[in-house]
Amino acid sequence: MPRPDWIEVGRVRRPHGLQGEVLISVDSDNPDRFRPGAVLYARARGVGPPRGRQGSGRQAVLAGPEAGDDEGRRVLEISSVRQGNQDCLLVAFAGVHERNAADALRGWVLEIPSAELPELEEGEFYPFDLAGLEARNPDGRVLGTVIELFDTPAQSVLSIRLEGGGEALVPFLMEAVPTVDVAGGFVVVEESFLAETS
Repeated sequence: MPRPDWIEVGRVRRPHGLQGEVLISVDSDNPDRFRPGAVLYARARGVGPPRGRQGSGRQAVLAGPEAGDDEGRRVLEISSVRQGNQDCLLVAFAGVHERNAADALRGWVLEIPSAELPELEEGEFYPFDLAGLEARNPDGRVLGTVIELFDTPAQSVLSIRLEGGGEALVPFLMEAVPTVDVAGGFVVVEESFLAETS
């Protein structure tokens, strides 16, 4: 499966205070992604190509920078960042100076072009690189196709669409998924770890 053109790195949850700050759920482990001067591309949920998570389709008019693209994205430059609660950050964007403008961003998806992702070392991969890979048992028998890799409070989990129908979840641990070969187009899954969901 080809790499997507745009990668989600966070979502605007709600405004915070009266000066235009917003609370952002972060979906990136790159420490430089959210820093003053960094540029993100905001897209209203329900606008643009579909993503793994579905939104409410809420539309908003963005105050501040007007530059955008044909899918409704707006360019936002971060002017300040500070820690919020848990895995959230409090972020102020240039040109967004009051609560109503910040509230207009509620629910917007924050993305970057995939071309801006850092190069990885050999043997490393991004979670979206796994989508579409064939899932095989250690003997090479095809079990299904990887749907996605997602995080839970306990660990990362691989979701697999099974050959005979239905889906299964597998903990993304070395014991359960001993081989990930993105270039070869497959992962090896120990069947004893498969937990069917439907």
